[in-house]
Amino acid sequence: MTAVVQTPVGDSLRAGSTLLRLHMPEEAPHLDDLWPLLGAEERDRARRLARCDDAARYIVGHARLRQWLGRHLRVAPQALRFAANRHGKPMLDGLPCAPCFNLSHSGSWVLIAIDESGPVGVDVETIRPNMAQIDDFRAVLSPEEQHWLDRLPAAERAQAFARTWVRKEAYVKAIGEGMSRDLRSISIIDGSDGGPSLLYDDNAEPTCGDWRLVDLTIDDSHAACLAYRGNV
Repeated sequence: MTAVVQTPVGDSLRAGSTLLRLHMPEEAPHLDDLWPLLGAEERDRARRLARCDDAARYIVGHARLRQWLGRHLRVAPQALRFAANRHGKPMLDGLPCAPCFNLSHSGSWVLIAIDESGPVGVDVETIRPNMAQIDDFRAVLSPEEQHWLDRLPAAERAQAFARTWVRKEAYVKAIGEGMSRDLRSISIIDGSDGGPSLLYDDNAEPTCGDWRLVDLTIDDSHAACLAYRGNV
């Protein structure tokens, strides 16, 4: 397994958690080798993706995930079977004690989070200039998040919104509900230590556990966050 980089010092992960950072310029030469590791449904999905770079990131993410899980569980990567919950979050099928996992990809990066203790979510996004147009994104922001972003200089808003977005996305992926949850009713702000803190989630269906969020350092063009349940 090549080009898999563990999280560096500075990104705090608990014991039993793994973060794989896959840099697409290094991964692209291995696509032909990774393709046979995918299941039939994954291959069909990859073929349906219109953009070649989207397909490449999809292949890398799912094949590398299979490699890691296969090595950890001592199962051939191609033999692993996946299912999904009612919101579409994938999980291993038929292995109740298997690690939880989540993956995300954008731009030059694919991130895979694996947690042996409980649910996990990860998100990475390319920071785009249009993210500075906060009015276009108010439908997914809580009042506190909007107030904070509105006070920032225009030059800082794209990066700040990207950071806000990956925090919320990682959280809703960790709880297994994704975009079915009303993002306006979730508020994640900077805590007293400067890191992300879940201020509230006012959706009708409560979540269980003390959720922790960790901002991940990627590069100047990407924002990323990891979310996991803290009381397990």
